[in-house]
Amino acid sequence: MTYSRKAALPLFASVLFFFTALVFPLEARADNVVLTSGSVVIGGAPFTRNAWRNLGFNFAGDNFSAGGGVGDGITQQVNSPCSGPCPPGVTIFPNSVVRLDGAGGATISGVQHAAWWFGRDSVLNFEGPGVIIPDSTEPTLVLTSSFTMTGTVIVHSLDDIPGHAVIFSTDVSGSGIATLTLNYFPNLGPGGYIFSNIRYDFTPVPEPATMILLGTGLAGLAARHRRRRSNRPAA
Repeated sequence: MTYSRKAALPLFASVLFFFTALVFPLEARADNVVLTSGSVVIGGAPFTRNAWRNLGFNFAGDNFSAGGGVGDGITQQVNSPCSGPCPPGVTIFPNSVVRLDGAGGATISGVQHAAWWFGRDSVLNFEGPGVIIPDSTEPTLVLTSSFTMTGTVIVHSLDDIPGHAVIFSTDVSGSGIATLTLNYFPNLGPGGYIFSNIRYDFTPVPEPATMILLGTGLAGLAARHRRRRSNRPAA
């Protein structure tokens, strides 16, 4: 069987596209993944080389999970007081800019990948309400606050050396509880607390149906309370 040049061109283009897809897989992209479990931890011992350079993360959302971390890596940006000693009464915040860095892994729609993270493009922004340092001289102080997070996660292939091609990217968001750990330094200046680390634990967002049931239940309790009050005999 013979092929004309005009008929052969589409066939050649199809073969070339298939071969290119095998050698250079197309990047997968998700619009937004809401993280509903797992955590991010940043920190390091104060006044050491590792201060705010330790990073660990393991979180998951819809059809996506990622993990990794590094010690003595990129310095994380903590947007709060107490890089120097803070006395009781100072308000501190769980605000930071976290840059994912180092080796790890990711699971995308059930497929596991060895991953490499670059702080230049995988960035998470955490914000939350402030909490006040209590009147205390305990060696270690642990405070909690809520947080919200938005950011971008880009998964680079660990096996593709030296290129580390992008195999998946997505915007991410989430919320949960931040745990702030501070250490007391009594002999440093006037004495006070210095941040040691922050842990962000993601929690699932209640489903709309759950919120409706909760609201209905509260309304029912309120109505029952009003009926009881109205049925009481007059004094």
